[in-house]
Amino acid sequence: MFHSITMYIKTIFLLLFALQLSALELQRNYFIKEDDIKLSHIITSVEGSEDRILFSLLNDRHIKRVTAKKLISTLKKLGYKDIHSKYPYIQFNKISPIDTTKIEEYVTEHYKNKYNGILIKEVQVYPRTFMEQMPKNYTLVEMRSREHLSNDGVVAIKTDQNKKIFFNYRIKAYVNIFVLKNDLQRDGELSTLNTIKNSIILDKFRAMPVQTIENGTLELKHTMKKGQLLTLRDVEPLALIKRDSSVNVTLQNGSIVISFSARALQDGRKGDLIFVENDKGKKIKVVVVGKNKAKVK
Repeated sequence: MFHSITMYIKTIFLLLFALQLSALELQRNYFIKEDDIKLSHIITSVEGSEDRILFSLLNDRHIKRVTAKKLISTLKKLGYKDIHSKYPYIQFNKISPIDTTKIEEYVTEHYKNKYNGILIKEVQVYPRTFMEQMPKNYTLVEMRSREHLSNDGVVAIKTDQNKKIFFNYRIKAYVNIFVLKNDLQRDGELSTLNTIKNSIILDKFRAMPVQTIENGTLELKHTMKKGQLLTLRDVEPLALIKRDSSVNVTLQNGSIVISFSARALQDGRKGDLIFVENDKGKKIKVVVVGKNKAKVK
């Protein structure tokens, strides 16, 4: 009886393990060294006689696009059931026999300059059209301003003849982001107490994630919910002076410094010019220098 139960548990475990192995999220791009697109290019555990040719590159073409629906259907016929794709098309690219090290290093440096503490695992660069060799001399073209918000994009080089050659790239990396620990209202001050720092795989951001949180520096532009990702669109410098608050104003005339209290007529961040009102009702223009502190302009 005990032996039967043990065998039953082992069988269930093996079935679950097999199901886990069959679960797969398709990539947008696959890279091949030959004209035949094989099962092993997608299911890397497949070897030897288990391998199958799924499609082929024809008429000297070096790229083949297949609908995800068609590819998933083909894989299901071979027994791979739990296959998913978030892309409508899957592209297979024949690897050009060229050295793209210089371009890979450029992409790597670009992302390192944008993200604090980024952990880059892999960078793939491939030309949009098949190339037998790289130009003898070329310069790298500056990447587009929002390219770093995604894990894939376009990079270009320029030859001595002023010709641009475009390459697609894909980067696998982990980046640091901050999310809210609790719901927070508009103008709420961000701090290490109400935010959580996480490391996630870079996919695609709508805007640049906030890279650092220092107490007393940032506040929300609008109300946000617990768990939401903080981006530069969501935050602004913390208002050091709030409207109707009491402000300590200083006026310096040579070596003489006069201090007095006034009421702020508007919000102000460091360096902002705002109006305050003294106890006689006179409006005075001041520059914000600190928390509830200003000096006469």
